[in-house]
Amino acid sequence: MIELKFCPVCKSSNNLTIYAKKQCNFDNNPSNPETLASNAILKYLIQRDHITINTMRCSNCGHLFLSPTFSPDEIRKMYSSESYKLFAELKKTYENKTKQKWEQIVAGNNWDEKKKESLLKRPEIIKDVLNRYATWYRKKILDLGGASGHNLTSFKKESQLFVMDLRESEEKNEDIVYFRDYDSLSKNAPFDIIISTHTFEHIVDLDQEMKNISNILKKGSHVYIEVPCDSFSIIAKKKPRNIYPHINFFTRNSLENLFLLNGFKTKFLSLQLMPYNEQRVFAYIALFEYVDNKMRHLKRNTFFNFVKDGLFIVKNKYFNKNKTITYKLNR
Repeated sequence: MIELKFCPVCKSSNNLTIYAKKQCNFDNNPSNPETLASNAILKYLIQRDHITINTMRCSNCGHLFLSPTFSPDEIRKMYSSESYKLFAELKKTYENKTKQKWEQIVAGNNWDEKKKESLLKRPEIIKDVLNRYATWYRKKILDLGGASGHNLTSFKKESQLFVMDLRESEEKNEDIVYFRDYDSLSKNAPFDIIISTHTFEHIVDLDQEMKNISNILKKGSHVYIEVPCDSFSIIAKKKPRNIYPHINFFTRNSLENLFLLNGFKTKFLSLQLMPYNEQRVFAYIALFEYVDNKMRHLKRNTFFNFVKDGLFIVKNKYFNKNKTITYKLNR
């Protein structure tokens, strides 16, 4: 594990405070299957029985993140075949014990319907956001952390499609070219569109990631990004989150600041209840255009944004019992 002495988004070291602290004991036997898996994989990664983790807050850009966090070697272990094999074993053991499918325990009896809807809806949402807010060419589209490439199904036969993921997907599509690292991927640059869903919250070195992305884009290229809104519950309850698997907890402002500081301008940013496998999660979805003009004037956190996002979450929890996806497609 490594201590982060500066903010992953703005690199500030003078504006950090410990927002919440938690003692993690990995030998506990929680009833929640996700926590069970997290504990086992964490112990496998860091070879320790317990650790105290801090949820840090940067007052300069509004970002929340965990420290200590994973080292580069531990990140590689996290995405290794051994780690996924351990998860599969835990899943099988838990299913045998409970006589239920893992997904059913996590997401309820209608998990299969939700998963099928997710596979259909997210590609449509991504394409709709691009059609609404970007003047773009459909020549080369890359999905970062895209696994088998489900996000790209709406663009088949109209674009060149690429996926880069640290883990090699067991499912592959003949219409997609797959890569495991930026070195091999860069030979196909520049890309017109980059898509990244539920990936940035896992990245320790955001600065290097943004440099890698900028190197494979050109002016006028767009990045569509989706990250979970974990930050609201942390701020509202001042409760820390487990260290695995999320490291970064983006606020509306810190997500925008990350891209402003790296040469992008904001085209669209919204909080929505979005499809995520067999679940529904509150997530920020955004579209940024690469202009190669780094802004140093950061967006500050405002009480208005906090209240607005909070009201959206509360309204959905009370009046959207079926967890209907809130983003409306342009018909």
